[in-house]
Amino acid sequence: MREVGPKNTILVIYFRHPYVLDKASGLPDAGAIVASFGVSRLPFSLANNLEAIGKKHPDKAGCPKADTLFGLGFGLSY
Repeated sequence: MREVGPKNTILVIYFRHPYVLDKASGLPDAGAIVASFGVSRLPFSLANNLEAIGKKHPDKAGCPKADTLFGLGFGLSY
């Protein structure tokens, strides 16, 4: 992003599994974000910090609400 500037950057992510999208990921600086995950709604929640991944229960599809950036089922519908 340094070369072209954050407003000229589109962050494209293909989610095969959840990622942490915090400041280190570049998410807040991107001009736009395109996320693809193969279905119409988010099949898992996205944590807003790395520590949330360590606290996550392995048998649950999401993180605690306070640690969630986008929740399970987030997305557009028609």
